[in-house]
Amino acid sequence: MERRVSVTDARVNFGDVPRGVSERGEVVIVERRGTPQAVVISVTEYRRLKRDSAAEPDVTTMLKELHELIRSEGN
Repeated sequence: MERRVSVTDARVNFGDVPRGVSERGEVVIVERRGTPQAVVISVTEYRRLKRDSAAEPDVTTMLKELHELIRSEGN
């Protein structure tokens, strides 16, 4: 579940933000004047995202490898 809060509400009610994230599985988007500024997620979700992004190959590296492959096959 996603919840949006203002920076002021997040500051005033900060004790509720981590509780909602860890106990209720919320994702909290902190906004300033209606513009998202930060996202608060659980440590479990953070670790999953970090693990998944590390497992995905870097697009720039993939393009360089593909370019090299195409060049080598053209000769």
